[in-house]
Amino acid sequence: MPKEYCGFNPKNFTPDQFMRPATGVVSEELKYLSNQLRNALEGGWRADKDSLQIGTELEIMFFSPDSDPGLILKQYERMEKRDWDLDWETFIRRTRNPNYTTDHRRKVLRVANFAKALQKKYPNEFYPCTRDSKLMIEFRTAPQNLEAHYDNVCWLADSIRKVAQKENLLPVIKSQHIHLSCKTHNLKLGEKRAYKYIDSERFKNDFINESFTRILPFVMLPEEYDGDDDHIVVQRNHAGELNHPEFRLLSSEYANDHILNLALCLRSLYASLMNETYATDVVPEPTYFKALQRMQHDEELINFFGESTLSKLCKIVKQYPAVSRREKTISEVK
Repeated sequence: MPKEYCGFNPKNFTPDQFMRPATGVVSEELKYLSNQLRNALEGGWRADKDSLQIGTELEIMFFSPDSDPGLILKQYERMEKRDWDLDWETFIRRTRNPNYTTDHRRKVLRVANFAKALQKKYPNEFYPCTRDSKLMIEFRTAPQNLEAHYDNVCWLADSIRKVAQKENLLPVIKSQHIHLSCKTHNLKLGEKRAYKYIDSERFKNDFINESFTRILPFVMLPEEYDGDDDHIVVQRNHAGELNHPEFRLLSSEYANDHILNLALCLRSLYASLMNETYATDVVPEPTYFKALQRMQHDEELINFFGESTLSKLCKIVKQYPAVSRREKTISEVK
């Protein structure tokens, strides 16, 4: 168990809550915005209908319901006072951690077998899924149009809820990566392949990273926020050149909302390719609350989301620090 998970509250990760974020109350509004952006990217007359392809990678941890990461951290801190040379990995090996019992490993392995069978059963919907560690499985969806992508991720979330419920596991999203590529497209393309990548020359000066500085509280947890704008990274090849847009480090754990994530990625992509004034950069606020306060009155965001939708999102995200401090569970966020 990596130390970064020690802030997790098991009450927030029951299977029935998996990928059902509090921000889901505005999902229809966000889907509408994503559809409008997709249409604009593909051309106003949709001559290149369904050319924009969307795929995602979901890194999901499967914890034991008998494990409370916060209590494990307190145990480590007590032992560390007696043994200054005690490192985290040694501590995990020495202690009886419910996440590393033989029974728990078998449960996670059964989930991994379910994941690995997805591509064989549904080759048009899934890329190879892998077990990346003893606790983490990475699910990969194949590139699809907007509507098919939503259906696929929705089906996957429901399937994971069922298998986690059956195995008595707590599914926790570590991170989501969204890939954007295209087939025939009105935009300039790179080399020919089954799914052509949008040409890297169109992305300069880290524009996509910078365009996220206005909305960092939407894509980060309060404890992760530090006022640094280098959070939303884009995949590059070995030469350091941009291969294709892959948005990383989007909201995770209890804050994950794949619909909100995609809307923000498409907004940034549209601005980078077609209208730089659509999602502009700002200097990050030094604290989470100051960034959130500014977002509520940001004219650019009001114009994009609409005042009502933005107000609902900000009201929900404002409660996340209390969830991080374990003063409130995610089911109590309204």
